[in-house]
Amino acid sequence: MQFIKKYLNTLDSIEGLNPMFLGGIDSEKFFEIEKELNLCLPSSFKEFYKIVGGQDDLGDCLFSYYNLLDTEGILEFWKTFRDNENDFIDYDVKADRGVKNTWCTKDWVPFAASSIGDLLCIDFAPTTDGCVGQIISFYNNSEERYLVASSFQNFIEMCTKAIEVKLLTYEDDYGLMLNLEDEDKTIADLTSLLDNYTK
Repeated sequence: MQFIKKYLNTLDSIEGLNPMFLGGIDSEKFFEIEKELNLCLPSSFKEFYKIVGGQDDLGDCLFSYYNLLDTEGILEFWKTFRDNENDFIDYDVKADRGVKNTWCTKDWVPFAASSIGDLLCIDFAPTTDGCVGQIISFYNNSEERYLVASSFQNFIEMCTKAIEVKLLTYEDDYGLMLNLEDEDKTIADLTSLLDNYTK
């Protein structure tokens, strides 16, 4: 897919960046993962992971403190959602329009994580205002649940654009970080940040 090639070429052009991708995942592995999840992952996501396969724990972050999970990490975080979703039903949550108002659910599939357990997830259970496959944020110690992108492909395309306009820039010892003075902004704000950054 062209969006994958463009993203990876953009990463290759960044001096010093070392994502430490793990290498591709074959179709048999995806079959096992989807059977465990009881979900059909988006084709764009599978094509992406067939090339990169996630990141080593020592790889530079790609999404401002977030690294791509390997398949074991995806399933590990997902099982935590699955096993604990009923324990958090009564928790107050502040969710964006289109995002289910819940602390966690087995219908969210994490694919990127920060060192403190914040996650980016593929959402398979949006509200009627959302769309299946949208990307949302999960904060481990906060009730906010944000809509990040309309799809996995859209998210990667936005990240590519953010690098091109220098909204995401390389920092030694970290990786690709948001180039902003406002430290309250996160990768979850990428859509609005790009809209303002490119005007």
